[in-house]
Amino acid sequence: MDKEDNKHVKREMKITILGGRRVKVTLPELRAELNCIISQAVSLVYPTREVLRYTDSSTAKEHSSGVVTRDGVKVKVMQVKLEDGPVDVIQLDFSYGVSSALSLMNTMEEMGPNANNICGTRVVTSHAGAKDLMMVVTSTTELKASDKVGLPKDPELTFVDYFKSRYNVDLKPDGPIVKCKDPRRSTRSLPFPAEVLRSLELTPAQFNSLSDICSIYPDERRTKVLASYNRIRNSEAVTAFLDQYGIKLMGDTLLTVTGRVLPVPKIYVPNGNGFTWLDPLNPKYTRQAGFMEGVATVSHAQSRATYKVDHFLMDNFFKGTRIVEFLKKYHVAIPDPELTDFRNEHGNDKTVCMVKLENTNEDVYNRFKANFALRKTVSQMIVKEPIKVIPQMIAQQVAAKIGQMNWVVDPTEIAPKTVGSKPLVIIGLHVSLAMETVGKGRTTVKTRNLLVTCVAFLVEGKRWQPYCNHRRVQGNIVQTDEENKQVSTGTRVTPSEVANEQFDAFLREIVTVFDLKNKKEGTTLLYRTCPGEGEVVVAKGLAPMIKAALPTWEYAVLSAQVHTGTRLLWKFSASPKFVNAPRGFSSPMGIDAVYNDSVHTFILSGSFCELGNSANTCYVVLHHTAKVDKAELEKFTYALCFLYPNKADALPLPLPMKCASEYAKKFLSFQHLTELPPEMRRSMHYL
Repeated sequence: MDKEDNKHVKREMKITILGGRRVKVTLPELRAELNCIISQAVSLVYPTREVLRYTDSSTAKEHSSGVVTRDGVKVKVMQVKLEDGPVDVIQLDFSYGVSSALSLMNTMEEMGPNANNICGTRVVTSHAGAKDLMMVVTSTTELKASDKVGLPKDPELTFVDYFKSRYNVDLKPDGPIVKCKDPRRSTRSLPFPAEVLRSLELTPAQFNSLSDICSIYPDERRTKVLASYNRIRNSEAVTAFLDQYGIKLMGDTLLTVTGRVLPVPKIYVPNGNGFTWLDPLNPKYTRQAGFMEGVATVSHAQSRATYKVDHFLMDNFFKGTRIVEFLKKYHVAIPDPELTDFRNEHGNDKTVCMVKLENTNEDVYNRFKANFALRKTVSQMIVKEPIKVIPQMIAQQVAAKIGQMNWVVDPTEIAPKTVGSKPLVIIGLHVSLAMETVGKGRTTVKTRNLLVTCVAFLVEGKRWQPYCNHRRVQGNIVQTDEENKQVSTGTRVTPSEVANEQFDAFLREIVTVFDLKNKKEGTTLLYRTCPGEGEVVVAKGLAPMIKAALPTWEYAVLSAQVHTGTRLLWKFSASPKFVNAPRGFSSPMGIDAVYNDSVHTFILSGSFCELGNSANTCYVVLHHTAKVDKAELEKFTYALCFLYPNKADALPLPLPMKCASEYAKKFLSFQHLTELPPEMRRSMHYL
């Protein structure tokens, strides 16, 4: 029962424990219970939990860039489909936990009078070995390490004495004390010496060094995965723990799957009098730049922009660059530039603004981007010096932003059964979550915000027209006082609930903008990004909305799980070591059995990557009408991976998913923009 006492709600519950009984451990029925048991077992070897990853502080290694890495694993048990039927497996992926090598004490010294800004920083302890903790700094204090801890049993004990006797750590007596708490638990904040804490938030230089420090080649990843697995399996503590549940880890054989390499699509580039096509498999296009050389001849003389531009405002910095030259060469539908001081001007609708930023400061970028969007203005922010090929890349990006795509594919060639000569609408739907924390005196208020982004393209042959919008949804608000008492108001909604609620409104917009009611036949493909299995299943509610809005159209709803933890390795005669699976490899095997009741599933290696970091996305076809061909759906999904305007090559995600994801990244922090101004919705402003 609930009892209300002023603002607090006290909940009393009665729990009855049933008698013990034997349970047969089976998958996928007891999947959640088994994963809890396995995770607890893994924590006996990798004791520090970092969100979904477990790390081992004893493997910490400091690098010259000022970064410390720790070996970590993500582990999951599941049942997968193979050629001979379902198999129960343990999935283990190796990765690194990273933190700054600099102690929080040194960081605070560098910050000087701004040291209070350290609050909210995520940190990890560096003194307790196996018992290191991940925490968040909640406040600074006036205490020093020479002050008393305040233990009831030993009131005279100082922080210096405590850490020396307990952990054999010598603290500087004048070192500052900060208060921290575990963000996953509703515990009160506890004092910690800043000297034993390391920040998990890296500087831009440290972050840039991770590509060298944390990159793992496929053959090396295979070795590390097997070594980590055998370390867990051979641990006496793990064996004893699992024996209590009648569980044994058997064998160390990697799974083998079969599949097919999908054909690379023809890429069509506008030439002012139709299109020129190019083959991405041409040897000169298989280097780092992809087929950028083939796009250098693009001409939009006959291409129509979907975002009409009356004014082009440009920072004085660009006056002597070649950007305008390439805008004219490509026949981008944009007027001559007007030199502008952006300290006072942010444009209005039917305007493109081009601004030079001094550095990659995220706050400055967000401030400009938000101000432009509030004034219905499409913007292009530039940090790099406009030299070499950068001016032509900027010109091509401006063209794409106003709806003149620099290269496309033709769905009537790739999926003739599914699309034919009818119009095609492709939709990407994405939900992002953010927690906004505001301190008011000794009270902390956390607001849970969700941002739903929807990106759509109407495709008729080689003519592609974009549309986009977003909706911001406020979830529950949690207020915490100095005694750590919490009061929650509002409704705690899930990303899936919000996506399903908002999609119907998005779909009505798309039908109206593209005048789909007057197109009696067509095909709609919806790609919904999902972080986990639960959201994939809930996405089934989207199909009836498409059927209701476009009753005579064909459609397919695909839910895509990006972070599957699955790595595909391949060994062929020309290579003595394992490498990544070839780009375009698709397989219906090795996929979680939780999706067994779906129409069709496949895992796809969307991009070429020599490192072992490539993402293999799992696509779950939740619904499709009879005329949608499943094999064509795979081929077209792969073709969409080649279309993101910022990269003349295949990316791990298809165009609508990548666009919706990038849109969310840029607009998640813009609290005052509940939806996109109508004047901007026909642009690709998020590039």
